[in-house]
Amino acid sequence: MRRPHLVLLFCVGAVLGLAGCDSAEKKAQKHYLSGLELAEAGDIPRALIELRNAFTFDPSHPEARLAYARLNRENGNLGEAYAQYQRVVETAPNTVEARHALAELSILISDWPEAERHILALQRLAGEDPDTALFTAALDYRRAVIARDPAASAIAARVARATLERDSANLIARQMLINEAAGADDPARLKAEVEAALAALPTERSFHLMRLRLLAEANDRAGLGPAIKAFFAAFPLDEQARQMVITWYIDSGDLAGAETFLRSLATAPEAGVAARMTLVEFLLQARGPEVGRAELGRLIATDPVPLPYLARAAALDFDLGQTAEGLAAMTALVTDTPPETPELLDLKVTLARMLAATGDVAGSLARLDEVLATDPAHVAALKLKANWLIEADRPTEAITALRSALAEAPRDAEILMLMGDAQDRDGARPLAGDSYARAVEASGRAPAESLFYARFLMQDGRMDAAADVLGDALRLAPRNVDLLASLAEIRLGQRDLGGATAIATTLKGLGEDRALEAARLIETETLMLQDRVDDTIAYLEDLARTDAGNVAAVARMVQLQVEAGKLDEARAFLDARLTETPENPALRFLRAGLHVLENSHDEAEGIYRDLLAADPGAEPPLRALYSLLLERGRAAEAAALLEAIRKAVPAAPLPLLLQAGAAETAGDIEGAIALYETLYAMDTSNLVVANNLASLLAAHRDDAGSLERASTIGRRLAGSRVPAFQDTYGWLQTRTGNPQRGVADLEAAARALPDDAMVQVHLGLTYLALGRTEDARGLLQAALALAGDSPLPAFQKAKAELAKLPPP
Repeated sequence: MRRPHLVLLFCVGAVLGLAGCDSAEKKAQKHYLSGLELAEAGDIPRALIELRNAFTFDPSHPEARLAYARLNRENGNLGEAYAQYQRVVETAPNTVEARHALAELSILISDWPEAERHILALQRLAGEDPDTALFTAALDYRRAVIARDPAASAIAARVARATLERDSANLIARQMLINEAAGADDPARLKAEVEAALAALPTERSFHLMRLRLLAEANDRAGLGPAIKAFFAAFPLDEQARQMVITWYIDSGDLAGAETFLRSLATAPEAGVAARMTLVEFLLQARGPEVGRAELGRLIATDPVPLPYLARAAALDFDLGQTAEGLAAMTALVTDTPPETPELLDLKVTLARMLAATGDVAGSLARLDEVLATDPAHVAALKLKANWLIEADRPTEAITALRSALAEAPRDAEILMLMGDAQDRDGARPLAGDSYARAVEASGRAPAESLFYARFLMQDGRMDAAADVLGDALRLAPRNVDLLASLAEIRLGQRDLGGATAIATTLKGLGEDRALEAARLIETETLMLQDRVDDTIAYLEDLARTDAGNVAAVARMVQLQVEAGKLDEARAFLDARLTETPENPALRFLRAGLHVLENSHDEAEGIYRDLLAADPGAEPPLRALYSLLLERGRAAEAAALLEAIRKAVPAAPLPLLLQAGAAETAGDIEGAIALYETLYAMDTSNLVVANNLASLLAAHRDDAGSLERASTIGRRLAGSRVPAFQDTYGWLQTRTGNPQRGVADLEAAARALPDDAMVQVHLGLTYLALGRTEDARGLLQAALALAGDSPLPAFQKAKAELAKLPPP
């Protein structure tokens, strides 16, 4: 039966729907035209809003999306432009403008699969269009380079040159010719191509950085300074450019020039808080807290909005030891600042940092959560929260927070360093290395980031790569003692004595005390590597006599004489130095060591106790006295010594570490675990403590919670070359059901530690888990022979497993 009223309602609904569609299209067109008018008038923000409204009403409005993408591209927002061009080709695949833009942008970001897809579409749509020919040549050039086909790459390069004749500022063509010159290993031509590119495209950041790299590699100090200043002139708001100029002045020994430069930025009409605070931080570091505080006082008195400077003054008080006063001042600022004040969130982050430093983690996190609830993308809050998450062994959450921070500040070196720390803590060492490398680049190859990354590479045995990192940093900071000393360490390890000697000469030329000390150590090691022991002793003896304060030379001298069997000479030499400075603690410590070698234990003990009475936190005499007492069978006195030092210096880690080792040796595993837990809470970044705690948990506990905690703590050990760390990581994999993943680490540890019964047992039990019965049998039998009558549960388990095996 027909229902006329329902049919009527359907028809009316359809008509109204069509009318609604028509209305939406008209609204979209109205917003589109309004957007074009605003863009023509130069009101880009409102133009973008209007154009976005257009395709909100009509998602298939290609003209609005094209205009929106075009404006974003012209204003440097390439990511948004790329996304909108993609939306255009999804609905209108034959749109030449969108295909052209996507091909060009894909080439510039080296997304070659996408570039090829859009180039093929352009070839079909645009035919012999010159731009399409260039895009095709770029694709051909890449293929030719991969195939090592110089003839094909030359043909593609000719297209680039022809393009530049009609468009000298074509970025793709410039990059192609620069790449061609670099591939030809022709430095003069490469330099000429980069200079030509900069002349045509003076605001292309990558060309400035390339020029700086070439000048640094050529050690062209005369050209490097002007090039750095040109980089800054092109990008006055770029933090890397600004930092490069400051570093240049400082490493040239021109602190006055650095201050003048920073004052020019801070007093410029358009200067903001950041420029003024950069000057303050420079003055604090270069000229001391009094000068920096005076500048803050001037800003507080003269700036109509002094809040940021009041906050920095409170933080400075806090950092300089006036903890209560600084914390109270910052708390008052946060309390008294109106909620709508833009700076309030930054104040809360600073307060959170102070609270964390005083041990009030809960209060710190509460402030951070307030900030992030208001602004989830607040970079400073995300960094501080990520740092806490890393310390709390929650690296996955830290990585998530840092990704949000990087979205806001993709070239922030501190974020990248934290990302590396989080990835390393998460066991993703290769990813951590990539993050540290990006931090070095983002920092402008600053000394601190470069040193850290170089050390990271050295731990992995990648000495040449570490030397390259240090060399790049030294070209921009040639007077940095730490960089020079670290590079010398690598050269000595590679037995590149000429390279090490050259660095020592450079250090001596700096004329600084630290530099001279580093140079002397290098010269000493250079002589030793040539087996010139007598020459080394003569050199050190002369050095120690002419520089009475050079304790390092005295220590090395005594060590060499002892190793050469010249105990009497060592004693006479050291006693002569002690006559000059009888209260020197380092020389007295060395003398105690000689007493031990002479079996004058009471004299040694007396010196060690005197040194600890003067400085209970001194680690070398504590370690030496503790060992001496144990060797003399006075274990109770050794234990009492550690308790006394713990009471005198509660924050000292060494007494706890020694107590933990003693507990483990005595079979008190739970006591050792408790002590390591205390140490770990004090410093979760300590790899030795992390390894020992994870190892004990994995070896002596079977509950799921303990194994999960051990795995969380120990995952940072993945990829380590330290045998003890390899053993812990490999055994953790076996205990958590992944023996195949850990066997390679355990095998490496067993090869390096053939006399360690526990390591051999771990590998043997892992072989059993993998079904390698005969390999396991031999290894467990040998391990139990090494273990003797040890009562540790791991050896009892090994015996039980051996007993279950069928006869061979």
